[in-house]
Amino acid sequence: MPLQLENHNTLGTLNDATLDQIIINGLMSHLTDTFTTLQDCYRVLQPGGILDIQDGLNSNHKRTAQYIDTIYRMFTPSHKHFAADYEWRGVLLDAGFEIITFQTKKKIQIVPETPHREKIRILLQQAPERVSQFLSPIDANQLTFTYREVQISVKKPE
Repeated sequence: MPLQLENHNTLGTLNDATLDQIIINGLMSHLTDTFTTLQDCYRVLQPGGILDIQDGLNSNHKRTAQYIDTIYRMFTPSHKHFAADYEWRGVLLDAGFEIITFQTKKKIQIVPETPHREKIRILLQQAPERVSQFLSPIDANQLTFTYREVQISVKKPE
């Protein structure tokens, strides 16, 4: 039976090599130390066990990524960082996993009610070109933009 991981502290209570699947949806971008969480996932997975991750995907350009993370923190204060493609691949391989699938897709993000809506509108209107391209299409008036999501399946080697 798969473990739907909603709190990374859950992993510390589990014995080594006890799970065959872990599913993580939207948690990694809220953690300060994703590598330690991935190491714990590796520890509790049985050989051949699968880790499925769904989370945000950021730009490979550092300043663009920082700008995007700033916008997200305004309406999700617990947001730390959306990893870029190379960051995801690197941290998963460093944790010992084999990458099975790595897929990205675009979704429309609607900014929820927040006291920072006007600041977000200004950031979207004045976004540098790379940010605009990454979040395109942007509608600053409607507070919508394109969100990139990554869906990753990795395996603990046998």
